Amino acid sequence: RLLGTFCYTNQAVFPVYFVVRLSQPAKSINYWKLQPEMTGIEAQWSGDSGEYKLYELEAPVGYEVQADTPILVKLTHAEEELRVDIGNERARRVVRLIKEDPDGVKLIGAEFALYNTDGSAPVFMEKGTTGSDGIVEFQVTFGSYQIFETAAPVGHERIQEPVATFTFDENTKEEETFTFTVINEKTRYALEVYKHEKGNPAKGLQGAQFAVTNSLGFTK
Repeated sequence: RLLGTFCYTNQAVFPVYFVVRLSQPAKSINYWKLQPEMTGIEAQWSGDSGEYKLYELEAPVGYEVQADTPILVKLTHAEEELRVDIGNERARRVVRLIKEDPDGVKLIGAEFALYNTDGSAPVFMEKGTTGSDGIVEFQVTFGSYQIFETAAPVGHERIQEPVATFTFDENTKEEETFTFTVINEKTRYALEVYKHEKGNPAKGLQGAQFAVTNSLGFTK
């Protein structure tokens, strides 16, 4: 019987694997999970010489399962020990911001900054700007985050406080998308009109009425 050793390089994670022998009749050989007392980086199994497939059933916390392609393992009498190194992609989720005005109109040109807040101080990750559909998206790995608006759409007030605060962890549902609707108030301006006699600014006139028309032709 030969010894197979499967090593994982992150001491804080504990993946689960399933080993199947390919020779007829195919049968389960072992099912195991790395435990903290095993140092968190390797586990061993022994088997007869032959070919095996290694399937990952559970990924380490914060990583994607390597389910598409099983790992082929071949044990021969020429090898006393076989080492297999396995890498996982980090799990990712989409964060979607939808930018609107109070009337539900989608707003283009809003700029947002994503920060990771796992440490004692926020760490800037990246920026994004809403398109014509009012949407901007980020992708995040495990961690806690905040999003700030760094530039408001033209004609709207910038929001000072964080527009989104969230955590992506083992309690997040599979394929869940973090979606936030962010509403900006329109910028308002004060307009003062002083009516006076022509050629005599010192003489103010009462009773004049004015109408204000915007670019769309609406009059107030």
